[in-house]
Amino acid sequence: MIVGFTSALVIIITKLIFLIIIGLFAIILMFAYLYPPVELYMRGIGEISTFFDFGPLLLLGSYYAFTGSIAYSLIPLSIGFGLIASAIRYSHHIIEEPAKSIRKRAYAPLFFTMIVISAIIISWPLSLSHIILIVLSFFVGLLPLKIKDNQRVSAIAIAFLVIFSILAL
Repeated sequence: MIVGFTSALVIIITKLIFLIIIGLFAIILMFAYLYPPVELYMRGIGEISTFFDFGPLLLLGSYYAFTGSIAYSLIPLSIGFGLIASAIRYSHHIIEEPAKSIRKRAYAPLFFTMIVISAIIISWPLSLSHIILIVLSFFVGLLPLKIKDNQRVSAIAIAFLVIFSILAL
């Protein structure tokens, strides 16, 4: 109810009807993640919903709500943040997977790839500081190989996302 009220208030204040489309798409993805018949989380592909909801839809939708326009230069950043959010979701839920599942075996290399690619995409416009962020992302990406506790890896990845977001701004 709070989200619905806040969303309606933002649309009324900004008079940006396009926000309804963005919001509906986000709601559809949320329901696709949680509820039948799709249930993305049960099929092992919930990261797709997470990618869009915490990446392009969140960043581009927020920018559009504040400015009334879309900045195409933000698309790579939104992809990077979506990848980080997906990596965190993957890390958080991998513990529920059977030991011999494909997702469990692909966890370390896929987590590493998502973190490093997102670091490159997000930090590239930052000139020299992007090297430091990319090196830091390598260490975060390698955590699943060193730490077998996926909840701890997920917590460290969230801390990385917060630090990364602050530095990227």
